[in-house]
Amino acid sequence: MRLSFLLTILIAAGCLSKEDALQPRYFHPRLPAPDAGAVADPGRPVRFGRVSAAPYLEARVVWRVSKHEIGFDENHRWAAPPDLMAQDALGGLAERGGIHRSEASDAADLEIHVAAFEVDLGAGQALVRIRASLRDSMSRETRYRTFEARHDADAKDMESVAQGMGEALQEVVEAIAAWVRQG
Repeated sequence: MRLSFLLTILIAAGCLSKEDALQPRYFHPRLPAPDAGAVADPGRPVRFGRVSAAPYLEARVVWRVSKHEIGFDENHRWAAPPDLMAQDALGGLAERGGIHRSEASDAADLEIHVAAFEVDLGAGQALVRIRASLRDSMSRETRYRTFEARHDADAKDMESVAQGMGEALQEVVEAIAAWVRQG
């Protein structure tokens, strides 16, 4: 009787410690430090519109297994969903003068959709792909463009993945800002 009670306690303790070990870890892809100089001409005023992401892009880290297969890492999460991180990156760029953010009625409308925020296991790279649309408020003309960046990321090292993802996100956001400034 005592032996079965002791075994039950030990098994329960083992299960508890195993469950604690499986708690997900959270990572934030820090963006590289911005250049010291601000952009000389941030271009026309832009109103930030809707920011969205592919339905499967949540806080879980996504692995690209093959051209047609993705997987999810249940042990590692992003500190925020990719669409919020992209929105924050654009907002940070606006604060540094890279985009002339405005709420004026004549401002162009910028909307972005995060289409990919994943680690390509075959290439060993962090991949960020964002589709942007820019609607001119005067002519009502809308331009569309897809931006993509890849940076090295060792899938076995989440610090490397987070760094590569941050660099790729920064590159895409800066490319969007340059595109917006071109008019």
